[in-house]
Amino acid sequence: MIRLTMIHDLVSRIGAQNLIIVAVGLAIVAIVLLVWILGALAAGFYANRLNRSGAWGLLALIVSPLPVFLLLFGLGPYADEDDDRVRIACPFCAEDIKPEARLCPHCGSDLMRTPAERLRPR
Repeated sequence: MIRLTMIHDLVSRIGAQNLIIVAVGLAIVAIVLLVWILGALAAGFYANRLNRSGAWGLLALIVSPLPVFLLLFGLGPYADEDDDRVRIACPFCAEDIKPEARLCPHCGSDLMRTPAERLRPR
C-alpha cells in the first residue's frame, strides 16, 4: 500500500505540475489503447458479418483498425463460388431449393419423380 509520505516525497521531487502532465499523458495513452482494442474487436465482428474470417480483427489489432475497416468495406461480403444463389421453389412445399436437388431438404419430398408419379400418393 502506498503511504501518504511516499506520495508527498514524489510530488516534492518531481513537482506538482510535472506530475499532472505525466498523469494526463498516461490517461491519453490508456484511452488510445482502449479505442484501438475496441476498434479491432469491431473490425472482427464486421468481418464476421461479411462472412469473412475473424482473423481480420487480429490484423486490425496488429496494424490499425481504420485501414482494416476500409479494406473490408472495399472487399464487401464473401461469396462462396460453390454456393450459387440460383434457387427454385420446391413443387411440394414451395421452399427455395437448389435446382440440382434430388430431395427437398425442407419437406423430404423426392424431386426426381415424374409429374404423373407426383400426383399418385405413396
